[in-house]
Amino acid sequence: MRHYLIFLVAILCSSYLYGQQFHGAIAEKYPILMELELSGKKADGTYQYKKIGKDLMLKGHTTQTQTGDYELTLEEFDSQGKKTGVFQGILRKDNQHGRQIFSGSWINPRTKKSSPFVVIEQLKKEQAPVFIYPEAVALYYEERDQRAFLVRPRFQQITRKAAEAIEAKLSFDELLYDKVADIKTDYADCACGTISLDYDLLYQNDSLITLVFQTEFLGAYLSYHTQYFTFNYKTGKQLTYSDFIPASKEKRIFEQLNKELAKRVEEMEEGHEQLADFKIDAEQVKNFSLDDKGITFHIEYPLSRYLIAIAPDTDYFVSWKELK
Repeated sequence: MRHYLIFLVAILCSSYLYGQQFHGAIAEKYPILMELELSGKKADGTYQYKKIGKDLMLKGHTTQTQTGDYELTLEEFDSQGKKTGVFQGILRKDNQHGRQIFSGSWINPRTKKSSPFVVIEQLKKEQAPVFIYPEAVALYYEERDQRAFLVRPRFQQITRKAAEAIEAKLSFDELLYDKVADIKTDYADCACGTISLDYDLLYQNDSLITLVFQTEFLGAYLSYHTQYFTFNYKTGKQLTYSDFIPASKEKRIFEQLNKELAKRVEEMEEGHEQLADFKIDAEQVKNFSLDDKGITFHIEYPLSRYLIAIAPDTDYFVSWKELK
């Protein structure tokens, strides 16, 4: 996996959403849970403020835009049928993650005042055995009416202690180079700097999960930073490669990895000299992911930008059998 790219590509069909759950917030401080059902141009659903837990009804319609996104208007009603608000925004699909994103403005029908909102679909694989839901911050560039999102996971249905330990490691401050307030300011000025953050759940079993995060930057050119995290979700402990490679086999495993590295470098068409002294060691294997067959180390090569496109494969797999 050389680059785990994030593209907000809107390729939505006319009937694609059936009872999916969305998590998000109004004005970035009122957490909400929304459930939507779309069929053709008709939209129905419910939502609630998480701290209150009382459903409000949603009814509305969609209109497809020239970009393939959907303009979505939802009127909300209380249990007596009184109109209590309106959601107006754009529903788009992040095809890399298969995640629907609905963002725009919530309008108070009495005062006509509006507040920004964003809700993001919780994927089915995030609902069991670990309940993970997305929390998002929206970035906005008014000149082009352009939005991007910073997304991180939150955890439920595990112990509070474990959830707090994991979320501390996966806070925006830990995942990003800059403060969220500064990122929002930069994006509002030029749609540059840090322009997105998103995650994917790669693996889970009865006690372990692996997540990958992709941060996207735009300066003189577009670049990416990928981070992998593996946790024991029962204890909240972040795990390292040494939790899976016995000390007695560490030397042999590194020899195996570097033998494969030498083979890949030899097959390069150009740029060999930039990797001549590069070796895979404990520092290089901090990024790894798990699956049922073994552990994959994701190595970042010290290469010039023009060589990245032709660089050797960055994934190095070691089976559980080899680690026994």
